[in-house]
Amino acid sequence: MFFKFFKFVGFIGPPSEKTIFLTDEEAEENYIGGVGDAIAGQFRILDIGYEYVEIGYTDPLFEGQSERVILAEWSTEEE
Repeated sequence: MFFKFFKFVGFIGPPSEKTIFLTDEEAEENYIGGVGDAIAGQFRILDIGYEYVEIGYTDPLFEGQSERVILAEWSTEEE
């Protein structure tokens, strides 16, 4: 997965706005964004569902490439 370093923390704000909170533990960065927002300089949030987020690249070279991941796969529990 190209965004392996992101961990899902939760949703922020009202459900109608679909805002997601992600963290990057390796770089100690946090990201808050909605559909269309760029995160970490090279990724874009394409869609946010109740149980998934779809992330693609901001670089036009990778247009059309994305991955949809079930948020349960980003468990915040210690492994």
